[in-house]
Amino acid sequence: MLADESGQRWLDDLPAQLVDRCRRWSLLPDDRVPVRHGAHALVVPVTRWGRDCVLKVSHRGLEPAGEVLALRTWDGQGAVQLLEADEGGDVLLLERLDAAATLGHCPPGQVGPVAGRLIRRLSVPAPAGLTTARAQAGAIAATIARPVRHGDPLPVRWVRTAGELAEELRHDDAPEVLVHADLTTANVLRRIAGEWVAIDPQPLAGPPERSVPELLLTAVDACAGDACTGDAGLHRLLADVVAAGGLDAERARAWVVVRAVDYWTWAVGAGLTLDPQRCRRLLAAFA
Repeated sequence: MLADESGQRWLDDLPAQLVDRCRRWSLLPDDRVPVRHGAHALVVPVTRWGRDCVLKVSHRGLEPAGEVLALRTWDGQGAVQLLEADEGGDVLLLERLDAAATLGHCPPGQVGPVAGRLIRRLSVPAPAGLTTARAQAGAIAATIARPVRHGDPLPVRWVRTAGELAEELRHDDAPEVLVHADLTTANVLRRIAGEWVAIDPQPLAGPPERSVPELLLTAVDACAGDACTGDAGLHRLLADVVAAGGLDAERARAWVVVRAVDYWTWAVGAGLTLDPQRCRRLLAAFA
């Protein structure tokens, strides 16, 4: 999961952390369900007083406190319910969801309506102290127009378009709400009772349309199937999200283009191979 020294220390301390937290929060490990992990967190199934929960332990230094602030603000409405959190926000007790039922497993025609309604439900007043989408757009506008290197895979016209749109978004005067800025199809799960909710927020204060790019990026592969083909499928998906969420179509498209170029640039530098192809698909459809 984590290759640096701090990551190794975190891994070495994990068993003691889990034992201590189970003792302090009256938790019992639940071996009926497998332990899961992402790039920076371990999710351990537990029970407390007969209720199924999960204990999420994140690597310190990755700003988990923002996650706590967002989850407390949503208070289980459209997002996973936060039950306990340690002072630093790196150990969370959460309600247990159906980890096998993500939005990414749904037919393409269902993804847009579910996501749009969820984006609208999550659009509550933003708490103080969050980074703004306008600030993020400004940072992208300042760095995106870099000199084109020999062999650079990003077409210049898309880079220029994204830079112009980022500058417009930097001055966007849309009302700011609490935004889930990593609303991928894998970060939308079902409750056991069937309701779709979001997990793992990277919160921002901004317009709800800022939640759209990551959703489309992770739905690109599904839009290559028979039911949702090529650019037409991506346009249909965006239209479904916009309609169900009551969003502004042009603002959503602008964020898709800006984030696709921004993420593509990062992904190439990080040595990723599949995500740049997905960014290319988005830009071919929307730039």
